[in-house]
Amino acid sequence: MDSLDKEIIKILLQDGRQTHKQIAEKLCLSRPAVHQRIKKLEEKEIIKKYTTLINWNKLGYDIQCLIYVKINSSSFNLFVEEVGNIHLTDVFIEHIYRLSGEWCMMLKIRSNSTINVTKFIDELWKIKGIKETTTNFLLSTIIECGVKEDYI
Repeated sequence: MDSLDKEIIKILLQDGRQTHKQIAEKLCLSRPAVHQRIKKLEEKEIIKKYTTLINWNKLGYDIQCLIYVKINSSSFNLFVEEVGNIHLTDVFIEHIYRLSGEWCMMLKIRSNSTINVTKFIDELWKIKGIKETTTNFLLSTIIECGVKEDYI
């Protein structure tokens, strides 16, 4: 992977719908050269998939929380599966991370109300093995997927 591949990745992070022709023009390359490079990045699974970046605020889900969890469980994977099985209307689990250090895992959720966040945390506490949680509400997003957001 060279500097051109890194530039292609930056462009795709900012807008995954860029055509090969548009990328080629930005980088002063031929369209077939860009196509070939992207194909190799996909084959090497450096580019895993193309996805959609949702404007959650426009959907009314402007509340973001990070929930840190300490567990006492012999099966971390089973615990994660149980967390993933919490299905509440108007609460979306966006990410689940396994952590080292003081906390075992961190969840990033989105919701449209603090009441629904409370319901989610109540459901979380029903899972056997929870020792402790703490929740942080995110105030604003400054950079998302490598793109600077308007946060003021």
